[in-house]
Amino acid sequence: GEDVNQILESSNEFHHSSKEDQTEARQIVSHLIQILTERQAQIWLYQIVDGMTQNEICDLIGISRSTINRELKEIEIKIENYRESL
Repeated sequence: GEDVNQILESSNEFHHSSKEDQTEARQIVSHLIQILTERQAQIWLYQIVDGMTQNEICDLIGISRSTINRELKEIEIKIENYRESL
């Protein structure tokens, strides 16, 4: 599977952010990878960190709009549950 660094390396924004932001992103992603699938972690990163649209993400990783919508709902639920467990 992909590790945190590989997922972050695929993010354009990540390379342009400060060291502190990169460290924070790395910590967040390492937690998320434990609860999200690889694809979900990628989608989250592209949307939240890179600010890509759903259409752009669909084109980039080759999935349909309905799949990305389903994944985003699941991501939301998983992150919400994770926050509540902290």
